[in-house]
Parts: sequence; structure tokens; C-alpha cells
Amino acid sequence: MRILFVDDLPDVMRVYAARLENEGHQVLMLPDMTGALRTAQRQAKANTPFDLLVIDLMLNRFEPEFDGEQKKLAQALAQKQQPNIPSGQALGLRLWNTRPRQAYCYLSAHPQLRVAGVDQEFNGASDAELAVLLMQKDRLRSTELSEKLCDVVALWRNKGW
Repeated sequence: MRILFVDDLPDVMRVYAARLENEGHQVLMLPDMTGALRTAQRQAKANTPFDLLVIDLMLNRFEPEFDGEQKKLAQALAQKQQPNIPSGQALGLRLWNTRPRQAYCYLSAHPQLRVAGVDQEFNGASDAELAVLLMQKDRLRSTELSEKLCDVVALWRNKGW
């Protein structure tokens, strides 16, 4: 499987990437959403798309490329009386609203930061399916990561997203 990790603090991801590479997967790690989006689009145009993008939810800076998505997230957060923070979900929303879609999921130490209902992301997913799409770093062992990522890809196929 070809996997793109998006995380601005990649230390934890390096452990996961090494494990996945040892299991035969191809892994690329990028620290920002703009670079990740451009790389994913370039690979898709070359007919070599990633099988999955794994996105950290909490990032350390806003990226102008994603102002529209970040504004939607800010509005939803304000309704919940939560502060606006740089979010990897902005990349997820861009991928969700682009056709053909590319499979993605979130891997975060702060899964509560995902804002439900924005742009009908993961529309029709049950709570159990959302748990597959939103993995918690502190609960995930590197030995089970490959299986979990395969579950994400299978879920995307089954849902026809």
C-alpha cells in the first residue's frame, strides 16, 4: 500500500512509517497540508495515487491554501464555543470535496478536535466507522497500524466514497 502521512511533528510518525515499510508498504511523510495536497494531486495525475492519506488533526500553523476550509471549521468551532485552531481537517475537507476522492483518515493525539458535520464529511458513517477513520495515537500500537490502515481503505471502498 502507498501511504502519505501528514504531520508537522513527525517523530511519532517515523516509528509508524518504519514499521509499515518493514511490512512492505511505501510511506512518504510530509510536514504540511499544502505540500501533501500538491503531492497527492501530482501522484493522482500520474495514475499512481496514494492508497491512503493519514492526516494529523492538530497542526502548528494555518496555511493560506486552506483558508476556505479553515473558515468553515472556525464557524463550527465557534458554535461549540471552542477556539479556532490550525486543523488537518482542512486538508480532509479539501480531499472530501475533490473528485475523484482520495481515501484518507485522521491519526491524532486529539481526536476530539475533529468537527463533525462540516461539508457532510464521512456522510453516512456509523459511530463504529468513524472510530476506524479517526485513530488515536495514544491507543494505537505500531504492530496493529497496518491492519488498521487496511480497514480504512476497505471502509472507503465499501462506502463508495
